[in-house]
Amino acid sequence: MGRREIAQELLARALQVAERIKDESHRASVLMEVAWAFAKAGTLEQALLVAERIEDACKQGTALWRVVKVLTNTGAFAQALQVARRIEDARMQAWALLGITDALAEAGEKGQAIKVLEKRCWSRSGLSARKHAPMRCTR
Repeated sequence: MGRREIAQELLARALQVAERIKDESHRASVLMEVAWAFAKAGTLEQALLVAERIEDACKQGTALWRVVKVLTNTGAFAQALQVARRIEDARMQAWALLGITDALAEAGEKGQAIKVLEKRCWSRSGLSARKHAPMRCTR
């Protein structure tokens, strides 16, 4: 069994343990971390499936934002945009989209970055053009 297979097996076990946690907040926190681990391991579909199981919109948004970061780091901008649009929390979604536009601009895709920005109403989210970092979720 290779390293990737071992990692996948350990993550599957972590997911089973997380799903047995009775406290909803703790379960959501652990699921968020498991989704992040799946994303970092390159198993993006599994990361998305885990993120979808998170009932807390803020924690789900954080999990999806992390998947967006992995996708933008690999240059999968179209897929990153699809994932970002699944984020329900407006502020988290805005941060994810801002991260994508930064990555697009750095990759020389400035026209595409502008299109992404134009599709998002930044005034609703209260964001400035600062370097992107996640903020607390809106409730």
